Amino acid sequence: MPLLPLREMSGKTRPHDRQSKMELLAFANPQVGKETAERVHRLLDRLPQDQREAVILRDIEELTYEEIADLVKVPIGTVKSRINRGRIELARLLRAGAR
Repeated sequence: MPLLPLREMSGKTRPHDRQSKMELLAFANPQVGKETAERVHRLLDRLPQDQREAVILRDIEELTYEEIADLVKVPIGTVKSRINRGRIELARLLRAGAR
């Protein structure tokens, strides 16, 4: 499943696509590197759909909380909660060494 079909759903385009984001992360923070950035993208698939969607829209697509709430038709508090829970789970998976 592609990670970023949501850009087309939102009708919004952003200056960075997934590939350039990973390259930017590897360049800006060499110790993280491209391999870790790719691992994070693989781990995103392990998040529940609602959390994955919220994290991708916020952290990769760079939508505002308000834009995400409008797009997925939920209250802004729900968006913030989903992003927070998704980030926590992603960090847990990273610490656990999941691939």
